[in-house]
Amino acid sequence: MKTFFKPLIFIAVLLGLGSVAYWDEWQTKKDTKEKEQKNKLLTFQPDHIVKMDYTKVDEGRTVQVQLAKEGSQWKMLAPLAYAGDSEGVGRLLKTFEDLRFEKSFEASADKLKEFGLEQPKIALAVTDKDGKTTNIRIGTKSPVGYSSYAKVDETNTVYLVNHYAYTASNKEVFDFRDKSLRWPNMDQVKAIGYQYQNESLITLKRQDKDWMIETPKKFKADAAGVKDFLNFFQGQRVAKFMDDPAPALRDALTGKRAGTTRLATVVLTGADDQLTQYAFLENGEDIYTTLPGYDGIIVLDRKIKEGLKKSLADFQDKSIFSYNSTEATEVDVDGKLFVKKDNEWQTKEGGDKADFIRLLLIDFEFAKADVVLTSEEAPALTKGAPLHTTKISFKDGKSVDFSLWKIEGDPEHVALRVGADRFYKATHALLENFTAKPKLSEKLQPDDQG
Repeated sequence: MKTFFKPLIFIAVLLGLGSVAYWDEWQTKKDTKEKEQKNKLLTFQPDHIVKMDYTKVDEGRTVQVQLAKEGSQWKMLAPLAYAGDSEGVGRLLKTFEDLRFEKSFEASADKLKEFGLEQPKIALAVTDKDGKTTNIRIGTKSPVGYSSYAKVDETNTVYLVNHYAYTASNKEVFDFRDKSLRWPNMDQVKAIGYQYQNESLITLKRQDKDWMIETPKKFKADAAGVKDFLNFFQGQRVAKFMDDPAPALRDALTGKRAGTTRLATVVLTGADDQLTQYAFLENGEDIYTTLPGYDGIIVLDRKIKEGLKKSLADFQDKSIFSYNSTEATEVDVDGKLFVKKDNEWQTKEGGDKADFIRLLLIDFEFAKADVVLTSEEAPALTKGAPLHTTKISFKDGKSVDFSLWKIEGDPEHVALRVGADRFYKATHALLENFTAKPKLSEKLQPDDQG
């Protein structure tokens, strides 16, 4: 009987410990939730808000903005119709969602004026998807400490909140507007036309995941470089909106008056063949452009000017090779053959170890040219017999061959011909692969001493 009784006691103890652990976890979660809710001024969820009316009164000047949410994006309805700054609106709502009060007290209606709540500095009305509207008012700053008076809806309770609630919600109409360049989605762009000042027009065309330069010369484009180019414009922001620019400024920016320089022009072709054009113009100290669907003119930060300066070389793919060095099986360097055996490189005749071939293959696999040469430019740099000629053969039976020449008067570069029709100017350091000396590990055998 005692033998049977002891396991029962053990099980009871385990069940008791489990109950204590469960209760402790439940209590901890409850305490945490109560702590999070303690002194919380508002209970709305920013994601559920679909309408917002904002009013600010500052030294007799009133700013009023009305916004509504369409899908996941905010739209400005008044004082003008324009795309809203969805991230900015979200940050403002988050500020009030997290707002906590330091203390509260009751005040009669005639006392609200003393706290700046009869005609508040900031008034915010937010409406959720169920139609419930919450009214928030921020009054004057308290005489002591870094706090402001606040009020919610039509109650007589006055709250003392951190003055940050005022500074974070002290907005202008500009702050609620979408300040992007309305740049098309990069995945939808299938062609780009770009011209910097009076230089040649550069056109690029998407080919699946790659890009090709069509004019002024045909080259493979650097897909990463094209992506960076598009991302650069996506990252630009409007510094100032000119909804009703003066006629003189419009004339100046359309070339009817002197003093305007066209810095760059970008034309994007979308998937639906629709063209979107941006002309970046400089007049005086400002840089201007227009936006699709917007009748006004925008001013951009002058820092954009340096990023606008692009040339053909900035779009070229400067990768010299596109092979996988681990797939190579044989290398011919200036008539001497090397083969890979048991995953080690060695001379075909004699079987001498030649690890420098592996290093040569890797170096050229990732080599980038400084300049991509045209077939018209190459002959002047590839005259006479080449310094080195190399052929690399691969498992699939394919091969690639290339030759290198020194460039007269340019000790920093060498000229390369890859295949029959691709030419490059690259760093002189590539020649070091052909003068490689055996490493110490290649000279010594396992039984060697000293």
